[in-house]
Amino acid sequence: MSKLVAQLNGDGLDLLNFEWEVAILHALSQRGLIEYEKDLGGPRRADVSFTLANSTEIDFVADVTGVSDRGLEKENPAEIFATLLRQSAAKLKIDGSFSYRIEGGPEGKKYKDRKVKLALPSAPQIPDLFKKHILPFLRTIKSNAAESATLHINDGPNRISIGHNPSGTYTSGSHPSYKTAYSLTRNPIFTSLKEKAGQLRETKFDGCRGIILCDANCALFKNNLQGGSNFSDRQIIEAFLRNNTSISFVLTLWVSHSAGSFGHPEPLKTNVKLIRNPRAKVPLSDEIAGVLLGIPQLLPTPVNDAFNASHLIQNGTHRTGASLLGGYQMSSTQTTEIIKISSRAILDLLAGRMSPEKFSELHSFTNSPANNGMLNPFESASRKSLLIDAVSIERMTDQDDDWLVFKLSGPDAAVAPFTAPNYK
Repeated sequence: MSKLVAQLNGDGLDLLNFEWEVAILHALSQRGLIEYEKDLGGPRRADVSFTLANSTEIDFVADVTGVSDRGLEKENPAEIFATLLRQSAAKLKIDGSFSYRIEGGPEGKKYKDRKVKLALPSAPQIPDLFKKHILPFLRTIKSNAAESATLHINDGPNRISIGHNPSGTYTSGSHPSYKTAYSLTRNPIFTSLKEKAGQLRETKFDGCRGIILCDANCALFKNNLQGGSNFSDRQIIEAFLRNNTSISFVLTLWVSHSAGSFGHPEPLKTNVKLIRNPRAKVPLSDEIAGVLLGIPQLLPTPVNDAFNASHLIQNGTHRTGASLLGGYQMSSTQTTEIIKISSRAILDLLAGRMSPEKFSELHSFTNSPANNGMLNPFESASRKSLLIDAVSIERMTDQDDDWLVFKLSGPDAAVAPFTAPNYK
């Protein structure tokens, strides 16, 4: 277990895999006995061995793996291109908006066994593309700021168009979808299944074996539609199982939310899909199938989907949960003020991690009524000669922060001016 803890405290997008692994171990532990990386006699160990409470033998072993589009993104560095375009335009202080189109198309000799490849160079070569074509174009825009401009690049395998609108506001871009599966085998899901099936064979466990695929930012988990030329995740998994008798089941898990009423999104939820192998040497029992399908009900409500979680990791902001920073609530009378504010924000302020100026900026506070913004409520209370009467914590059990509640009462004689009594 110390190995898993060290992995969770590491960095990199593999963190998503380890978080899924812990979540699944937690869920299964509520339905039976789990053993992590148990020695089953082979040179490799399965991630989890599961035994029902009423069983005397292991009911199944499984490997848990996250599936992502990182390999496809490395082959098609469209995001790197878009980021460098924005950065280059910002460095030259070019106003207006850009639009770009990256061409591309399917590669492969056989129909329904192809992958889309964008007409871009590899990631290490993109700076050279900018130096040769795009930076001269941007400098021309800079010297003719009032005019629209267009660049067409048709240089070997590179086919890109860029337009600039001096009066535009938003930058947009498009390219063929390279994350759509046009092949049953040349896609991230099939690659992961093939790898894990080989590893499970090396455990030497001859009972029920399964593979649990988790969304680590893979488009195939969210796009379940199939067309005349592309394949869904289910089709890919079923094609894999048709040629494999050692794997009894494949379970997929992903996080999503749907639009609620009046445009408000519903809370995130964990989804599950179970594909059983009718050709398996050891079939999956109905009882174990029920355990697997019940995993989402045994997990907490997720706070991010894979797309947003991966961006938090890339930005280095994944170590701390979301806070109430910037939010506050208040109510007041002439003699009392109640102020609720993020307990983590107050801790950062007192610890010196946040300056008073930054604290005021994040809350849109001002100490002068003449300035735009909300008069600092503590300043407002001070002007009414109110002092802190009580401080309490309002727990937010479903969030990673709590409200610190200040009650200020007065006027208090310690800070209030002398006043004449009113006998009327």
